[in-house]
Amino acid sequence: MLTYLLFCGFILGIECCEIRSMVKSLAETPFEFRLSRPDIGGFEMKENLVFNGKDEQKELLIKADDCSVKPWKMETFKQNPEGTLELAKEAMVKFDGKGVMDIKIKEDLQPWIGARVGVYCAESWFCG
Repeated sequence: MLTYLLFCGFILGIECCEIRSMVKSLAETPFEFRLSRPDIGGFEMKENLVFNGKDEQKELLIKADDCSVKPWKMETFKQNPEGTLELAKEAMVKFDGKGVMDIKIKEDLQPWIGARVGVYCAESWFCG
């Protein structure tokens, strides 16, 4: 009976995700990072994460309803010669769960999902 209750609690209990993510820069180039999915309830990044160089890290808490229904968009932006931001790279990825994951930004500013525990990641080759 206890096993049944645990199983049902796990299956029925994951209707929202709570993922603690560490975003890490592997790039020398300054950039900004944004994670978005406009149609999702309960999640909104108030501002981009700003990185000034290599090995800089910032924490991002992803807490929302129905995370895995549609893909999320990870975007990086760099400044052009005029000083305005322009899209550098983007990746679409589905994830869900309650756990931790790393998001790494490569030298070419491509976002990449690294190590993760308790987090489901699919439908993209960016799921490392």
